[in-house]
Amino acid sequence: MKTTGAALQVAASSDSTQTWVPRRVINQKAVTNSKKQKIDKPDYYGYCNRKIAGLLQRSKTTATELKQKMELLGFIETIPHTQVIATLEKRDYSYRRNLYKAMPELTGKVFFRVGLLKSRKNVRPKKVVEVVQQLYDEIVPKIKFTRVATRPSWYAKQKVA
Repeated sequence: MKTTGAALQVAASSDSTQTWVPRRVINQKAVTNSKKQKIDKPDYYGYCNRKIAGLLQRSKTTATELKQKMELLGFIETIPHTQVIATLEKRDYSYRRNLYKAMPELTGKVFFRVGLLKSRKNVRPKKVVEVVQQLYDEIVPKIKFTRVATRPSWYAKQKVA
């Protein structure tokens, strides 16, 4: 009679017979199945200025100024991201107030811009008003890191007397 050990596991079947399956085969199937599942990753990892200020332990203003200086000096590249929420045919001055009442989490994150709506029927594109949500900026580093020696090169050459 077989006993269950670390290497074997009983897989119960519908009939009374039992089949012994090595545990590593079961684990391999679980790993293979988990790799098949698509993990939703964001398109980019962005930080707001408040998050950058928290990481640097500085004020929001100082963090914003540092980010702008680093971009001017060429250390980072900032890619702004926006998302069009709605497209309006003409200006609606009460739209912002109604939007903020319906979705208070968008307060201060929405702006309006004039866009062009191209259609195949008209030769001239039509002007429309786009309601745009401002998303976090994507910060792309331009610094290339190299290996840093833990000791100076001359340290190993010295002889200890």
